[in-house]
Amino acid sequence: MSGMSRAGTIVSVVAVCALAGCGGDSAENRVSPENRVEVEGNEYAFSMPDQIEGGVVTLAVSNSGKQLHEYVIARLAPGKTPQGLLAFLRENPDGGPPEWVTFVGGVPLLSPGREIAVTRELEPATYVMLCFQQAPDGKPHVEHGMVKSFEVEGESDAEPPKADATVTSIERGFEAIPEVEAGRRTLELRNDASEPRDFLFGVLEPGTTLADLDRWFMQGMQGRAPFTFLGGVGDVRPGTSAYLTAELEAGTTYTLIDTETHAHADLAPR
Repeated sequence: MSGMSRAGTIVSVVAVCALAGCGGDSAENRVSPENRVEVEGNEYAFSMPDQIEGGVVTLAVSNSGKQLHEYVIARLAPGKTPQGLLAFLRENPDGGPPEWVTFVGGVPLLSPGREIAVTRELEPATYVMLCFQQAPDGKPHVEHGMVKSFEVEGESDAEPPKADATVTSIERGFEAIPEVEAGRRTLELRNDASEPRDFLFGVLEPGTTLADLDRWFMQGMQGRAPFTFLGGVGDVRPGTSAYLTAELEAGTTYTLIDTETHAHADLAPR
């Protein structure tokens, strides 16, 4: 469902180890603040440091623009360059990524004015953050300069977040959905299926359905989205978990979508 799917590469290779939210009650107990990096996306640039510490890293991601953005993180093999990756993508717009690139995380889709944080392990290497969403002129955001390279060095002592509830993906859907209290809550997204899973998290617009969302994707994501994208995780490997932290409001129904099977789970905080 990601905008990268238009290039044929891509949703299946956006991998996230752990997803957590920014701030909130007891946040200092969930994610160590020592290795937190602010990442801002807008039209059309990423703002973040050129160098960060490795190990467990919290990327506090925000969308301050007026368009949908994605925050795709690619690790380059030694000796490869961001310029080489961009050249390859221009020459192969409908193919897969080069063998010397590993997509290792990020936020698949984030609506304007929203923020979330991705907490995961990053090993020392050269990385590139990219956005493949389509601009009004039909070009992907990356062609307008929405790309940022950064170096990861060393290893931090930060730890992944703790979960308030666990949602488990199985072969054909989800196990029973736990009850969740309103407030800032961390959900563990556990993959007990035999194949990797990609998840989107958000809220359907009033009067719309998942069928409307499917049509919106099929029509090239044109026009107003019937869904507020609050983040998500991609390529959660079998037997592993990802973590999503969000401010959940009572009376709002939140939808978690498994984009591989089209299964969905609704969470209605009390």
